[in-house]
Amino acid sequence: MIRTPDGDILKLTGPQSRVDTQQLTIIGPQIIFDQKENRANVDGAGSMHMRTSTTIKGEQRPQSSEIVVFWNEKMNLVGAFVSFVGSVQAAQDNTRVLCPRMDIYLDRTVSLKRMSRDSSGLLPAAPPRSVKQSDDEQPKVAKVICHRDGLLNAPRVLVTEETFQDGKLLRYQRVEAPEITFDNDEGKLKAGGPGEVRILQMGEKNGDPFTKKDEKNKAPVEKEMQLTRVLFRDRMEANNKIQTAYFYREVQVVNMPSNNPNAVIDENKLPDGGFSLHCDSLQVYQTKDLAGQAAQAMIAEGHAEVMASGKVFWGQADTIKYDEAADQRVILESHSSVPATISRCLIRGGQADTFSGETIHYWRKTNRVNVPKASFLNGTTGP
Repeated sequence: MIRTPDGDILKLTGPQSRVDTQQLTIIGPQIIFDQKENRANVDGAGSMHMRTSTTIKGEQRPQSSEIVVFWNEKMNLVGAFVSFVGSVQAAQDNTRVLCPRMDIYLDRTVSLKRMSRDSSGLLPAAPPRSVKQSDDEQPKVAKVICHRDGLLNAPRVLVTEETFQDGKLLRYQRVEAPEITFDNDEGKLKAGGPGEVRILQMGEKNGDPFTKKDEKNKAPVEKEMQLTRVLFRDRMEANNKIQTAYFYREVQVVNMPSNNPNAVIDENKLPDGGFSLHCDSLQVYQTKDLAGQAAQAMIAEGHAEVMASGKVFWGQADTIKYDEAADQRVILESHSSVPATISRCLIRGGQADTFSGETIHYWRKTNRVNVPKASFLNGTTGP
């Protein structure tokens, strides 16, 4: 230890060297704890526990929670900036992050200064770990950047979230990309491509589209676990404040019934009730059904193509919209000289009806088509 008027410089060496402060705990084989420069460094594999008043995603919590980070190579903390390098694993609440490097920017400096001496010239005893600072004193996570640290062959960044109730998985989300940023000041998650997003959650069951539905006596809405996978080439931006995500360039979407977030997906052999969607850009957002339950909606722009499993229906348009809450309605719109087109089968394996027009409405639940200004019809508009 080197003592100076501005603070101590402490070097610890050993397999489980450890430094505790009111805000964090650092463990590693070699720790340099510099109060003078307000810096902490760890060479080698280690871990850090730090309390913050917000989550990694910037969400405010009623009480502060702890971020736990493990790494294999090194850690550097300077003021309000912390970086972790080497097979980084971070966890907080229901969020998990795996990445080659993680950089965390806080809204205030994590002070490593020693406490002031009392009138006798002695330092007061350090408070026990059970004594916690108020949430107002805890730093907030302003930004988190997870990336490959310039190594093109390094593993991609993986961010997962799981929500359980009574031990049962209610929702699972996974984002995988070369770089992922939590910009909490803007309330956004940004991911560079090529990337993949998977969401497993409860959705409205599609049912058998070839069975005639009783419109007067509608059966209760059935729910089932559904998996949505989105592949994108360029980038993704998710706005947490408005619960909306945007995907750009060569976007491919699959939605299908499944209980497995890791299910192997073959677009040519989707299970009954599934569909695929290709487009240049995609907007995904949340709506509510008549019962107030969350439902999914999408807007696909540019060279949009949609196809249901078993070729129940397929179509193409400049814009394709999907609203789960409106009887799983699909709207195909043309904004050019090329009309929107949809084909659907009324009998399993039978000949398809084809419709073209400026705007086409199709309801998956009833297999019904409505073309207000049809340019071409080869079929009937009712089931």
